[in-house]
Amino acid sequence: MSVTYGGIKMAWAKNGTPDTLTGTNAGVTISDLTSTIFNVNLSHVIKSTSTNARIRFGSSSIDTGSNYASRESNDGGTDTVRTSQTNIIAQVNNLDFFHVFYAVNISAEEKLIIIHMAENVVAGAGTAPSRAEVVAKWVNTSNQYDNVQVYPTSGLYAIGSNLSALGTD
Repeated sequence: MSVTYGGIKMAWAKNGTPDTLTGTNAGVTISDLTSTIFNVNLSHVIKSTSTNARIRFGSSSIDTGSNYASRESNDGGTDTVRTSQTNIIAQVNNLDFFHVFYAVNISAEEKLIIIHMAENVVAGAGTAPSRAEVVAKWVNTSNQYDNVQVYPTSGLYAIGSNLSALGTD
């Protein structure tokens, strides 16, 4: 995918329709991604009553099966390995957070994902934010994904929580 802007060919372009909550909801989803090999997703979640953040992918619909594996490090600590999971865990303290995640989306390959997350623990300059680094995969080798979702396993995200995507080949 490429877009021409002012006569200049751009490598990255908006992919799918961003989801910004206008009311509290149990997650944000983009369900109309186009077939691009490389995707960058940005999510900013404002906690309402939610207690966590999970990420899932899918082709035609979100995959809720045990088709995810990940390795994460929270605040530089020891790695946690998860296999045969129904989602990818991506948070530290269950507070407001910002994700940037990159994914390779080749139809015949497992989808590899890198996630960086920052989370606001306490307001003000006296406390550093928490962070998480996650590498993960969605093991579908039949299709490219066209759905991505960030959701809590319980509770709701607040108004203004957002998920958006950029894509390129």
